[in-house]
Amino acid sequence: MLIGAHLITSDAIALVLTDKPWIAFLIGVVSHHLFDALPHLDSNIFKEINQGDGANGKIKNWPIKFWLFFAADLIIGVFFLIYILNNFAQSFNQRLIVFWASFGAILPDLINFFFHEQLRQSSLGKIYFNFHKNFHWRFRSQPKTKQIVAVGLTQSLIIFLALILIIGLK
Repeated sequence: MLIGAHLITSDAIALVLTDKPWIAFLIGVVSHHLFDALPHLDSNIFKEINQGDGANGKIKNWPIKFWLFFAADLIIGVFFLIYILNNFAQSFNQRLIVFWASFGAILPDLINFFFHEQLRQSSLGKIYFNFHKNFHWRFRSQPKTKQIVAVGLTQSLIIFLALILIIGLK
């Protein structure tokens, strides 16, 4: 799932369900995996990234279109994080909730991205890497435009519902 989608959903759920930062962190991690299991768009739309180790392959081999996609996703994710902090996290504790939920939501991808090779070297790391990889939804074949649109709409619906949760806070 896209960074922004992970941030919005985890922050919305955490702000509604808890006032404890450590629970917000757990909500972020769990929601990451649950939402990754649902149809969504991310690097899976690129044939070059979809093969082999996916986005975890060597960074220097990433095509420019994936770099642009990644940069846009990161910028949008940061924009949503700032928006949520400025509009829905009024107290210091709510800001902690957002911070820890956000960190938990992106931690699985950070671990996979930065520690991909190290994960494969330990038994526990292999278990986690395979869990994350196999629990993650992916296109069964190279996606067609209609599939991308349908999956994109599913992801948009999830984000929309998360936003409704957040707006309900105000």
